[in-house]
Amino acid sequence: MTTAAAHRIRVDVSTNYVEDQSNPGEGRFVFAYTITIRNEGTKPARLVTRHWLITDANGKVQEVVGDGVVGEQPHLQPGQGFRYSSGAILETPVGAMQGKYHMVADDGEQFDAPIAPFRLALDNERLAIDDELVSGTRACHLVPPDLERRGLGMDAGLAEADD
Repeated sequence: MTTAAAHRIRVDVSTNYVEDQSNPGEGRFVFAYTITIRNEGTKPARLVTRHWLITDANGKVQEVVGDGVVGEQPHLQPGQGFRYSSGAILETPVGAMQGKYHMVADDGEQFDAPIAPFRLALDNERLAIDDELVSGTRACHLVPPDLERRGLGMDAGLAEADD
């Protein structure tokens, strides 16, 4: 039997409002986000699928389910992180998002990494949104544990990819 500590994934989210792609008069509010996923467990694991629920202030819910993130299914060793950026479009200036990543550990155990609800709003600097709703430049990379320990962390070697 595997302990819960073996399968622990941390998800950090930061977002911002993208004014130059938004048009409030037409009910178009664009948010960009960066998500950092870190394996804080003791077993390597792969992010297989994502499931997002995005709700605007009118109660309209967008459900997004798909394989991996930004075209990848990152395999994370213990201590390793993966960062990607993308965006979402809402019809209102306020909303919320929550979700989960479905993971498969190298030992075959399947588990979900929950993503706590986040508020989407024009005045927030830390928000969460989905990765398929806005086209544009997206970034992703893996951070080896030794770089993280040396203080290079998530900003070291960020590679950008176009979709």
